[in-house]
Amino acid sequence: MFRILDQLARTFSDRRYREGNLRLDAALNNISQGLCFFNGTQHLIICNNRYIEMYNLPPERVRPGVSLCEIVDLRFEAGSCPAMSKEEYLAWRTSIAVSDKPTDTTVQLQNGRIITIRHRPMPDGGWVATHEDITELKKRDESFRLLFDSNPMPMWLMDLQTLRFLAVNDAAIAHYGYPRDEFMRMTTSDLRFPEDRDDFDSYLHEGGRSDGLKVWRHKKACGTGILVCVYSRDLEYVGRKTRLCAAVDVTEARRAEERLIVQKVQMDTAVNNMLHGLLMFDAQARRGLCNQRYIEMYRLSPEVVKAGCALRELIDHRKEVGLLFGDPEQ
Repeated sequence: MFRILDQLARTFSDRRYREGNLRLDAALNNISQGLCFFNGTQHLIICNNRYIEMYNLPPERVRPGVSLCEIVDLRFEAGSCPAMSKEEYLAWRTSIAVSDKPTDTTVQLQNGRIITIRHRPMPDGGWVATHEDITELKKRDESFRLLFDSNPMPMWLMDLQTLRFLAVNDAAIAHYGYPRDEFMRMTTSDLRFPEDRDDFDSYLHEGGRSDGLKVWRHKKACGTGILVCVYSRDLEYVGRKTRLCAAVDVTEARRAEERLIVQKVQMDTAVNNMLHGLLMFDAQARRGLCNQRYIEMYRLSPEVVKAGCALRELIDHRKEVGLLFGDPEQ
């Protein structure tokens, strides 16, 4: 009876052990990074499938107990070692392996892939490391950098927590006049005049995002004020919450608008102080300019005689108020 119970206990224990291993394998093989675990004698304890795939290694030869040197040989055969000689690589890898401090390294492989390695030492001299392929991320970053640097529109990247500039393009430096190193010591609040900063801080505190609809006043290095519309997009950059901004200088456009408004007010004032009624139509016989004297003279409703009113509508309205005699058709 005891023998049967003992056998059942061992069977149950073995089953739990196997189930535990299956769960561990599933966990390791469902992470996006390659993972490897070596002991103090530089022999492999365990690695996941992503590590084998990343370096194009033959799975049947990457088993627990295989040495680091053997894996390095396999990687050189596959062309997935760093772009250096085998001796240089082993010397570099050994120096990391014997280090008692965590290290983060980015290397480029012979096949052109770019890998980030996070190495963490273990008490027995071994180590665990994760390997992440950042090739596509690097390409996107380089493309972004190219578009950012060469963009003719002033652009910057700011930290949302500190509001400090993390990057500025050449157009921003040229337009605002601050040297790059000075920009890197500034926050976006420093582009505002002192009397405008509270409004800007409140806007950000309330979660406002620049979408080009709001006009801001910025200060150039020479002290000159300019009016800008800022377009922005939030993104994550090296683990930080940031905001990418592009500024459009609308100073001259606003000045031109203001000049037109002044001219319109002057024109309206002159026209509305004429002794004669004045009415102008466009080529489609629709009302253009009309002064107040004309409306008063015929006791017309401004709601009817509005811009775009057709000639026929105007004639009918004059007939209604009794200041048109005869047939409107004629």
